[in-house]
Amino acid sequence: MPAPRKVDLLPDEIRQELDRKVVANGFGGYIGLSEWLSEKGYEIKKSALAEHGAGLERWLRAIKTSTQGALAIAAAAPDEEDQRSAAVLSMLQTGIFDVMVALQEIEATAPEETVVRAKLYGDLARAVAELSRASVHQKKFATEVQGRVRQAAASATKIAKRSGLTEAAAAEIRAAILGIQG
Repeated sequence: MPAPRKVDLLPDEIRQELDRKVVANGFGGYIGLSEWLSEKGYEIKKSALAEHGAGLERWLRAIKTSTQGALAIAAAAPDEEDQRSAAVLSMLQTGIFDVMVALQEIEATAPEETVVRAKLYGDLARAVAELSRASVHQKKFATEVQGRVRQAAASATKIAKRSGLTEAAAAEIRAAILGIQG
């Protein structure tokens, strides 16, 4: 197993400040950042900082791209029933399952590999728990929305009848509202 990078060993508050400075410097100025860290008691070369900055820039660019894509999808294809979230949850669950199967197929030959495997299983278990909670919340939300739509349809039917519309007209309004559910 490779040694951890020095940047990864920084205390969280120092690494977060470093990340803010890297972004503020436009992913440059690594000599100055190396000097700043040195003043704080951390000796990290500019090349290691540049590597960290490049990774940070790729990560931020990926987040920005995925956010822009999600916004474009949401604008182009509204998803009142939140089916996209259900699909994403399903994809993540499948991916986690695949990783767990792959881990079982790899034979651990050293004690440190067993420790790493145990940590991975713990991380995967937490991810599964979070996905399960998200799935439950997504389904609860969908059920609540469907209930509200049914209530709106019933209210519209009552209002339509009180206003003198025929039963056929009220049924058409109800069908149009319930059609939102798909």
